Amino acid sequence: MQGEAPAISSNDQTFFKYIKETLEKAHPAYDFIDVNIFSVPKEKNDIKERIKINHEKYKGNYLIVIFFCAFVYLVFNIVIVPLILLWFAFFAVFKKDQEVINFRKYTIKKDYAMKGLILVTCIYLIFEYDVIFSMLATISFCTFIILGHMLLFFDKDEEVDL
Repeated sequence: MQGEAPAISSNDQTFFKYIKETLEKAHPAYDFIDVNIFSVPKEKNDIKERIKINHEKYKGNYLIVIFFCAFVYLVFNIVIVPLILLWFAFFAVFKKDQEVINFRKYTIKKDYAMKGLILVTCIYLIFEYDVIFSMLATISFCTFIILGHMLLFFDKDEEVDL
């Protein structure tokens, strides 16, 4: 039926359910950012233990940090919005089961549509190349925050067997 939105696949539902459950398990900010508990690990085993424990315990908080960094990036780099729309269009075409895409009165092969969207994305990135550098800087900053917390945060009262 034309004009009807496709149903969300079970993989998408599972992904969104996982994101929702992970965010629900996030700890309050005062637990996540307790400066008194930060310390430098003394041995390699301490590093491994902290990463295992903190990743499992604070993955909801890390996801919030990622969403916050992405939001700040979008606010300060509004030129990325057309690129994001191109990516959404690419994945919408990619998810289609049909080999031919009907758009108004035009019929386009799926391969041509995907290659065209990739080409337009590349052309956009040539003219707006600073988007790539600011995106890499934001990803690096976010990674630095999360890895720093995983390595330096250790609550001695809550040792968990993983």
